[in-house]
Amino acid sequence: MIWRAMQTAHRLASSVSVWLFMPSDRQPRGGAPAYRSQKVDGLPGSWDVWIDYSDPACISYVSTTPLEKLEFDLNGVIKDAVTNDYGITSSMYLSVIFGGFEVWGGGNGLQLKAFCANVL
Repeated sequence: MIWRAMQTAHRLASSVSVWLFMPSDRQPRGGAPAYRSQKVDGLPGSWDVWIDYSDPACISYVSTTPLEKLEFDLNGVIKDAVTNDYGITSSMYLSVIFGGFEVWGGGNGLQLKAFCANVL
C-alpha cells in the first residue's frame, strides 16, 4: 500500500493498494469496481480498479486472477492513478510504502517473504 500526503500539510491525502487476489468475503473500499479488467503499465495481467473518493481517497487495484507473488514497478501504478484522475495528483508527496496483509480472520500460514522499495 502507498500513502500520499498533500504538499502543504502532513495529512493523508490518498492511499493506493495492490491486491494479489480478491477474498470471497471482503472487498476494497468503493462498493464496486469502477473499472474492470484494466491493463496497467508495470503490472502483469488485468486489474479491476476500485475507487472511493471520500476523504482520504482510496484506490485499489485488484488482480482479476489470483497471484501467489508479484514483482512490479510501483511507479506504473502511481502514474496510472494520476493519468486516469482516480484521486491522486502529481503534486502529492509519497509518504509511506509498505507490504503486508489485511487479516480479517484466520491468517494461519501467511508470510511476507520479501519486500523491497527502491525510490528514485
